Amino acid sequence: MQKQFLGAHTSAIIHGVTDLDHAVDLGGAVGVKSLREILLGMKTKEQQFWPLFIAIDYGTFSDKICAVVHLDLIAEATTVLSYLLVYLHA
Repeated sequence: MQKQFLGAHTSAIIHGVTDLDHAVDLGGAVGVKSLREILLGMKTKEQQFWPLFIAIDYGTFSDKICAVVHLDLIAEATTVLSYLLVYLHA
């Protein structure tokens, strides 16, 4: 099962983020959420019930923050990560 999972997923580095526990006030009923909660709560564009990111954490052998993404969603995930500040502002 691990071989199948590794064959279908990859990791992407999240540039410009140093603290996954940074609190972001989304206002209204949503309130304050950590950056990790926001990223893990994102859904894909085509399937609103499917998570965009499987996991988000610091790299095993580095200080970079990585997101685990299904290979079919790498283009969408890369776009979201490239414009993360715009998505958070919106």
